[in-house]
Amino acid sequence: MTKKTTTLGILVLLAATASAGTTKVGPGESIQDAIDQADAGDTIVVSGVHYENVIIDVPGLTLKGPKGKDGTIDGQYLGPCVEVTADDVTITRLRLINGSIGVFAFGADRLSLIANLIRGTKLYNIDLWGDDALIRNNELRRGGGVYYTSQTSGSETRFEENLVRNCGLVWLSFGHLVVRNNELEASGLKIEGNHPSKNSEVLENVVSLSAIHGVRVTAAGLGVLVKQNHVRHCEGGIRIDAIGNGSAEVRKNTITDIGGDGLYVSHSSSGLVSTFGNSVSDAAGHGIEVKLNATGDLTLRGDHVDSCADRGIEVYAGTNATGTALVEDAEIKAPNDDGIYFYNHNSLATITIKGCEVRDGTALGIFCFGHDHTVTGNDVRGCVSSGIFLHADDSTVSANVVRKCGDNGISVTPINTFGGSTITNNVIKKCGRDGILVTGDAAHTVTDNECLQNKGDGIDVDSGSLCIVTGNTCLGNAHEGIDNSGGNTFLKDNEAFGNGAGLGPDLAGKGDGSGSTAAASSGNKFGTGGLTVEQRLDQ
Repeated sequence: MTKKTTTLGILVLLAATASAGTTKVGPGESIQDAIDQADAGDTIVVSGVHYENVIIDVPGLTLKGPKGKDGTIDGQYLGPCVEVTADDVTITRLRLINGSIGVFAFGADRLSLIANLIRGTKLYNIDLWGDDALIRNNELRRGGGVYYTSQTSGSETRFEENLVRNCGLVWLSFGHLVVRNNELEASGLKIEGNHPSKNSEVLENVVSLSAIHGVRVTAAGLGVLVKQNHVRHCEGGIRIDAIGNGSAEVRKNTITDIGGDGLYVSHSSSGLVSTFGNSVSDAAGHGIEVKLNATGDLTLRGDHVDSCADRGIEVYAGTNATGTALVEDAEIKAPNDDGIYFYNHNSLATITIKGCEVRDGTALGIFCFGHDHTVTGNDVRGCVSSGIFLHADDSTVSANVVRKCGDNGISVTPINTFGGSTITNNVIKKCGRDGILVTGDAAHTVTDNECLQNKGDGIDVDSGSLCIVTGNTCLGNAHEGIDNSGGNTFLKDNEAFGNGAGLGPDLAGKGDGSGSTAAASSGNKFGTGGLTVEQRLDQ
């Protein structure tokens, strides 16, 4: 063992002012002896294989291997390879193998672990209790993974550019956590941040073959940003738990071949949870599932879901959810259930589903339950059941295009008698039953819609209250153009041509003289109008 004083600089630690020294420890020499003789700020360079369990209690000590050579500590499963009890310690370029734990630290702040290989541990590869750690560019194999917990919420810890394989779980908790550009294989990632003024960040990680969630994040404190991660071939995709005041922003992640839900969000906070541009494919559960049960708002924007075994997007708002919710510009392809399912337990203030595209689902295209839904500007096609179905009060369905769905194009049924809805400016074409069906004892407004070549009625009014049906065009539907089974329906300025095909007239039911209650009717046009249906459809 040799020791010399360097001239590279002065490290001041714990009010000590001494020149940092470098000690070289070769094969057959004791690392622990070198540590015991070291001063604060010294460096120990280890070469060769050492069968030891060392304890670093010297502040500011650097323990490292030589460049281009292996410095190895074999813990022989007798304890941690390295235990750290002092602050400002750096461990770098070492092979730490066969320990009960690779590196264990308790109450040691500002620990840096850089470019080490840690493998073959009985418990954790890394087990740290302290603040402001830096864990970068390490390779962790065949162990229990990483457990890190800071001691104060103001701590800032970085876990970056590490390779983790067959290590179970990387679990980092408390403070401001930055988890960036790591690769985890057969290992999951669990993050619990609670910094009061900084978002934790989970960025650009690749996680595969995890037997649990690929990424699980608890957003407390200010919250968390989860961005541009790739999760594949895992039992679960990405799970977000927003609690307290925590917000969560989930952006541009790619999630594929998942054994459960692709993206799951449990929103129990007063903060905002938002998603943007995430891509989920081949999930055995929902593409995206959200549970709301607090005062915070929800925004899902621009997410893509392809070929999931359950619903494409499901949002359930519990009794304590009182914020607003927006699902916008989502693209849902081939879900094995509903495309978008939204259940509002009579609590959320407003719900908007806007500009989404839903294709080829095995059930409903869009389903809403509750009140105050706005479903607008969506494109729904090729779903086995109805395109848009609302079991809801006081809602608006507008400017949607629904094509080639197996049941009704748009169907609205109220929950309460006072809960009439508005269906306006929609285009419904070639669906398997009615273009538009409104039911229940509520006053609905059906205006300025186009119902074309559906296999049932163009518009079917089956409501006992005063409904307003104005300015609609019904062409080439297999049954009636407008079938009015409700009482006191107001019909005005509608057009119905070429409907029935021998199965019914352009206008049937109350209002055409066959019902017991006449409907108010004016300005309607029925019949061929001098044009064929094909000519009318081409206009």
